Amino acid sequence: MAREENEFNRPTDDDSPPHDLVPGFVATREELFELVKHWEKVRIWYPWVYFTYGQSGGWHSEHAAICRISSIRKFLGEKFFEKAIQEAHVEFQEGLDPEDWRIFMEGSEEERQAIVERNRSEMERLGKGSE
Repeated sequence: MAREENEFNRPTDDDSPPHDLVPGFVATREELFELVKHWEKVRIWYPWVYFTYGQSGGWHSEHAAICRISSIRKFLGEKFFEKAIQEAHVEFQEGLDPEDWRIFMEGSEEERQAIVERNRSEMERLGKGSE
């Protein structure tokens, strides 16, 4: 049975949605490595926003990232997979407060809540300054 053509599955030159699979494309191990890094940073983004601001959302994208990472893992091999995850974390945390990152990765609930409260207070202060 043929799929009905729609805006998400029709063949296009350059305007296709960014998450479409490309039939017949075979990635190199280096490309898979970079894809794992990309999807891991996407996966981290949503918990980071929740951690930083106490807001949730984006679980669809986080779930998609987890699915893509899981799919690639078996083709990349455990050694390179773990290295890609580590590199993604290093790249993601560039420019972030090292103590905030530590708390994000391994902090207690109290430490996490203190970050949320600190950031909420800062946002309120900045909001009052723009009035």
